[in-house]
Amino acid sequence: MVDLNLNPPDGYFNEEVRRGYRVSPEMKRVWAVEIDLLKEFERVCDKFGLKYSLFGGSMLGAVREKGFIPWDDDIDVVMDRKDYDVLISHGDEFKSPYFLQTPLTDEDYFIDVVKLRNTATTGATWLDMYSRFNNGIFIDIFVIDGVPRNPFRRMVKYLRYKFLGGLIYGIFYGMQGVQCFFKRRFRILVPTKRMYRRFDRICSKECDFKALRAYVYYIQQAGNTFPLDCMDDMVTMPFEYVDVKVCGCFDEFLRKQYGSDYMTPKCIPTMHGKTYFDTSIPFDEYFEANFSRKARKKPHR
Repeated sequence: MVDLNLNPPDGYFNEEVRRGYRVSPEMKRVWAVEIDLLKEFERVCDKFGLKYSLFGGSMLGAVREKGFIPWDDDIDVVMDRKDYDVLISHGDEFKSPYFLQTPLTDEDYFIDVVKLRNTATTGATWLDMYSRFNNGIFIDIFVIDGVPRNPFRRMVKYLRYKFLGGLIYGIFYGMQGVQCFFKRRFRILVPTKRMYRRFDRICSKECDFKALRAYVYYIQQAGNTFPLDCMDDMVTMPFEYVDVKVCGCFDEFLRKQYGSDYMTPKCIPTMHGKTYFDTSIPFDEYFEANFSRKARKKPHR
């Protein structure tokens, strides 16, 4: 396993059964890398006075499990736009093996969700196995952006988001084979950075409400918007062997995302599907050993 700045307590990597679900030592190691990423992210946030909150399944895990949901394999955080922009402007604060990944810092990466990765490890979803960008173990960083109060303006923003966001994802995921084949020529033909900047401007436009950019496709549903001050008050909660920040209105977040019975466990697969993890080697070495032509020609034993 790679060296971490924050090491877990003795015995943490032992196999464990939580809520009837087996958590393997391998997954515990992945969790440890992600917690280390979270604390490095928190270090930079504290340095510049930025607020963040756990989000999604990670927020639910902190509230209900005091740690990871047993069948979860990633960490999500959320920031408001002002703090998010400051974080992006200080991406060079993260030193190797940490890497703040955006379409502007990784020319092969073309997804609107920013990630903080550990480049000495492997954390690639099945969709990204043949991609050329950094595929280290990661945490997702989402941003809260404005949603117009006016229904017509809201619909216009939604349609603009859907069009450009769909174009981005269609080009990225639908043409990964083309990207791999043509390599740098693809980036000359398709203005990916310009498209991302335009997409970011659409999302960040000041409005009356705020909504999570990752969930803007729900924009017509007023129930998925949150007040401007939703990130003002933060509370500290235990999460595995560390303390983390959660927004004070976590109950409202969780009810809108998971329903009023969110405290009742439900084993639901992760949204990104199967992910290939290795906490000891970077993605290039993992891919070469397991998915390259050379690896496929090895005889089975």
